[in-house]
Amino acid sequence: GLPVQQIEVQVENDHIERITSAKPIIALSELIWNAYDADARQVQVQLEEGQLTKLGLIRVIDDGVGIPLDQVDSLFKRLGGSWKKSKFKTDGGRIIHGEKGQGRFKAFALGDRVTWRSSSEGKLFSVWAEKSDLKNFAVSNAQVTDKQGCTVEIESIARDFEIWAEDGFTAQIRDVFALQLYEDPGFTIVYD
Repeated sequence: GLPVQQIEVQVENDHIERITSAKPIIALSELIWNAYDADARQVQVQLEEGQLTKLGLIRVIDDGVGIPLDQVDSLFKRLGGSWKKSKFKTDGGRIIHGEKGQGRFKAFALGDRVTWRSSSEGKLFSVWAEKSDLKNFAVSNAQVTDKQGCTVEIESIARDFEIWAEDGFTAQIRDVFALQLYEDPGFTIVYD
């Protein structure tokens, strides 16, 4: 849908540049960490082939608490400012991982357009931005929903990253989350 609200990010461009050149394992891990910090029980990472390139779309789906609509402005406006700084544990009792507020920007290391579709507290809405204009995020109108969770879609993939399961990438993801997967049987990652 069309944006009904614009969020202007308060940050210097060179800072954005540094973050958006993160390695694929770091960028993808950040998105999975965000799901973990949202008390997701399952995170699915789906890779789809493109028309011109092998890798055309990256989708990360979780069943966590989602991004509350009334927090979108503060969550996206300040790079480096994160809600996670003030909290040590999630409502579900997990120890929070991220705190720099940079995870969402690292997604742009993978592709030029990123959309977050959040279902939280009865509201479904989207937030999106283009890498070429990272100071401006757009927010859609909210619809009513009875689901919860967040889906991140990364399009206009920057390169044909070798992140498919057949490239051995699943093991890299498993290594990053080994402790969480071992200690928390209620947490599952389904990769490619």
